[in-house]
Amino acid sequence: MSRPILVAIGFVLLAGLLWAESTRSPSIILTYKVPLSSLFVVTAFLQPRPMPVYYRLIVVGLLLGLVGDVCLALPGLTTFRCGLAAFLAGHIVYVLAFTRLTRFSDWAHAANVVVLVASGAVFLWLLPRLGGML
Repeated sequence: MSRPILVAIGFVLLAGLLWAESTRSPSIILTYKVPLSSLFVVTAFLQPRPMPVYYRLIVVGLLLGLVGDVCLALPGLTTFRCGLAAFLAGHIVYVLAFTRLTRFSDWAHAANVVVLVASGAVFLWLLPRLGGML
């Protein structure tokens, strides 16, 4: 499948998802969200694989993102928490994938320290507000 066709399908699904979000109907939202998120996975499968471990980790991250998207589109606190957990796991897998691309010393950059400090500050700010979500 060519890239222009994938992009066109993605735009159509995105437009449908934006409309579906205005309906607030989980079934209508899932009608567009699942194929759109699946398109990320399909696109990954169509890519060359010069670094197999990196490729597999990225695909796992994308699949976890798909699970997270589905869970967040469903009503209920339990599915919301499952969606958050899937997204967290996916992002951890992405970090593991990205560590395959560089040496650890390349990560010791001032900008990364700023991001870590800002992330820690946001976490500390959220901590007293998390309650049962902690």
